[in-house]
Amino acid sequence: MPFLNHPCCCNTREVADEQVRDAASATRVHEGTSRHAKPVLAGSAHVFPGVDVGTEDVATWTLFSDALWVDFRLKFHLSLSGQQCHADRCVVFEALNTAKFLTRYGYFIPCALNMNMSIRLTKTLAIGTLLIYGASSYALQIKSEHAIVISNDTGAVLFEKAAGQPVPIASLTKLMTAMVVLDSKPDMNERIVINAADVDLLKHSKSLVPVGTTLPRKQVLQLALMSSENRAAAALARTYTGGYSAFLRAVNAKIKALGMTQTVIKEPTGLSPENMSSAADLAKMAIAASGYPDIVNITTHASDKFQMTRRSVTFHNTNQLVGAKGWDVRLSKTGFTNEAGHCLIMRIKQAGKQATLVLLNAKATAASRFDALNIRQLLDHRELAQVSMPTSRL
Repeated sequence: MPFLNHPCCCNTREVADEQVRDAASATRVHEGTSRHAKPVLAGSAHVFPGVDVGTEDVATWTLFSDALWVDFRLKFHLSLSGQQCHADRCVVFEALNTAKFLTRYGYFIPCALNMNMSIRLTKTLAIGTLLIYGASSYALQIKSEHAIVISNDTGAVLFEKAAGQPVPIASLTKLMTAMVVLDSKPDMNERIVINAADVDLLKHSKSLVPVGTTLPRKQVLQLALMSSENRAAAALARTYTGGYSAFLRAVNAKIKALGMTQTVIKEPTGLSPENMSSAADLAKMAIAASGYPDIVNITTHASDKFQMTRRSVTFHNTNQLVGAKGWDVRLSKTGFTNEAGHCLIMRIKQAGKQATLVLLNAKATAASRFDALNIRQLLDHRELAQVSMPTSRL
């Protein structure tokens, strides 16, 4: 009986009827385990490349064949690297149907019983489930309207969702403000007075920095980045060398230098909905910002105390993932306006891998955190993250 008989297969193998009967009688996968689970034909012992199942499992489990793995891997890679997320589940199910057709009965079974059979069955089923459903679950779980995830190690795009569409970016603008200010190499100890010109008259947003507060420029920068204080960002632009118009010219020059072709920034705070960019452009900005030690240090601080006019006030990072257990955040900036929704930029390290993520227009802060958690889990699984890396780079 032919085990594989499909035009895409590069290595056809035959299994004798006696082997099939022996394998089928040696073990059965209960039909209630999965709607796909049935007694399965056994080929030669083979495990998925890159999946560490232990040497003893090589002799215990029979999984597909080399040819089927090649066919399945290609389809799975396509589902993860595809740009249209809604197509991912269809592609994965196409891989499932192909696998089912090729084996005629199902997917995989142990070819011999041993003392640890139940443990190994669970282990193999878990690996198979992760490989089969991983792409659709990660792709479809991102709740932000626009997103991109880039490997810092390779530059490869791990995930994207409507990443090229310009949208309002809210306080993510402040990363650009910070870079432009630092590029001018001002005296960071110079004291700046927060005045009436720095008050938000567009959105009438609240502030914990009273008019008349005097702080060194380095603390004003810290308030703008860590706590996303609009008055602080406005003061940085107002006191820029050459004035506000010089600040805007420097912003435009920086945008051009970074190749942010879908970006327009008209003011320093992000309050204006006319400040627009795409997730792909903002990834370029985040990567550039990570080269500024001051920005990295400030945005990865959970909180700090500042002396206001009459009292000491503790300001907190607007990203609650900074300093949270299990999170290694290397850069962070949040943003929110009604037009932009909830936005988040982070560079994180997980399982020895580093990535930059941009999430735009989530409906709630919790949605952004949910997306960030799913991305962290993607990085945490070595094989899935490796398979999902196409060759495209920013």
